[in-house]
Amino acid sequence: MASARSYRSTVQSIPNATWTDIVASGTRWNDGPMWAAANPSRLTTTASGLHVVGANVGFAGNGTGGRWCRIQANGAALWVAGSAHAPDAVGETILSPVTLVNATAGDYYTAGLHQNSGAAIDTAGAGAPFASDLHLTRLDPSVVGCRAEAAVAQSIPHNVWTQVTLDTTMFDTGSPVMRSGSTLVAPSDGAYCLWAGAYLPSAAGIVATYYHSISVNGQGWAFSAPGSSTASATAWSTSATVALHAGDVVTAWIFQNSGAARLLDIAELRPFLAMARIGG
Repeated sequence: MASARSYRSTVQSIPNATWTDIVASGTRWNDGPMWAAANPSRLTTTASGLHVVGANVGFAGNGTGGRWCRIQANGAALWVAGSAHAPDAVGETILSPVTLVNATAGDYYTAGLHQNSGAAIDTAGAGAPFASDLHLTRLDPSVVGCRAEAAVAQSIPHNVWTQVTLDTTMFDTGSPVMRSGSTLVAPSDGAYCLWAGAYLPSAAGIVATYYHSISVNGQGWAFSAPGSSTASATAWSTSATVALHAGDVVTAWIFQNSGAARLLDIAELRPFLAMARIGG
């Protein structure tokens, strides 16, 4: 099972209003290998199949603007995962997007950072609890999984928990298939990993609370609450590991109380829900 985790051993300066990839200086481990010094921002798959990809980033304390982290495949405009929220004025702002992908051998993944404080901001360094890193792991070929997304922008009303509508299957290797409309259904008893994400762009003058939830059989199992700000976008990255029975139903939900309906983004990070059966 190929796996790698690249990291930055020193701080990296992230300029204002410019997407910048993490430039790794080495690896914690590098089975495959997936990382090479010639392309230090990339982790590259060595075989086709289901992979888990994620990043962990810490921005230095600064309370102005917003902070973003995106994961891209092969430099494509659409993100496969993202995290964004209001910054911490004193402590570090931590972003940790993670998701499931069905990769082809040779696909590469990068983690990009963005901030709009008005000046450059450093990432966390090697001595901090959250140094910048990118990780990629190929799951065992026996693992089955599914990822569903929304290709049509959905309006999330004010002050109402709303199920995310999913209209596109990106992949589904389950038997029977896992996706049923806007739900994912466990095909058999076992241990499962769940991932979900969505993105609300910045909206000037709005202060609101935002929540994201993965639900199993109508009960919330995993939550993400990135905070609020008048200048910050909100992108969720929510995950959980659960035991499911055959037929259990998994859904994703969003709550926001900005005072008006808000449209979910589909141009950068399409809302998604993913599931993989990882064991009996």
